Amino acid sequence: MIKKYLPGAETPGLNSKIISELKSLRLKKNMIERGLFIIEGKKAVYETLSDGGFLPNIKYVLLSEALESDYLEKISFINSNKYVKIYTVSAELFKKLSGDETPEGVLCVSAIPQRDAVSLIGDAEKRIFILLDSVNDPGNLGTIMRLADNFGVSAVLLGKNSVFEYSPKVIKASMGSFKNVAAARLDEKIFGALLEAARSQETALIFPDIRAGIPLREAARRAGGEGFRKIIIVGGSESHGVSDDQILKIIEDAACAIKARIPNYGGNESLNLSVAMGIFCYEIALALNS
Repeated sequence: MIKKYLPGAETPGLNSKIISELKSLRLKKNMIERGLFIIEGKKAVYETLSDGGFLPNIKYVLLSEALESDYLEKISFINSNKYVKIYTVSAELFKKLSGDETPEGVLCVSAIPQRDAVSLIGDAEKRIFILLDSVNDPGNLGTIMRLADNFGVSAVLLGKNSVFEYSPKVIKASMGSFKNVAAARLDEKIFGALLEAARSQETALIFPDIRAGIPLREAARRAGGEGFRKIIIVGGSESHGVSDDQILKIIEDAACAIKARIPNYGGNESLNLSVAMGIFCYEIALALNS
């Protein structure tokens, strides 16, 4: 059936380079070494293939022979695309290659996009950034990328202790937002750009602290009403906060660092990081756009 809708599809052998590569791309070191990552799931793959700006990054698509005809028809447009190779394997083999317990039968392999985070930080039109330390849960990071996309965040920047931003579970949880929001790990250049921005009187750093005297809404209104050109939202581990030396240096040197608390009307001590970041982004985007 796949050949009916995608006549260019090929079937790789069990010992082929494609099968070997897909197995290897479940490990961070191989993703970094090869500069490739996996996008899996019907919605994520379809939206990625439909994105003309991102499409040149796609190396190939892998389909399960069990895929239903309506989805094959939906993606049949890629058959004429010069960038994308199409491969098909049995449902049994696809399940072995998939990172999901109940795979949807479609994935694609993409080059890791080259995002210039330094230029984004220096761009006067880019106003909101998220800076994270010790995000160990890929679902949390993917969700933060998704909400960042929703609230107009220009980049999600990560300290050295966080999960790899292009791991398959992060990409899946981002629901396609990985294409729209730059994600990058702090290196010397990005750290320098953030430090320079933080030292500016035109930048505010805002980060959660349950002991802060200022509620978040008040802090967001202050940041939105005092003419700050950039706002950097800092988040850390739910249990340990921020411990990364570079991020602590950025906070220490910031011209304006605002601790803010999310009001607690119940009995819990803290919120999941992605939930907290969602509330922070909402309040800050609301203050900037009011």
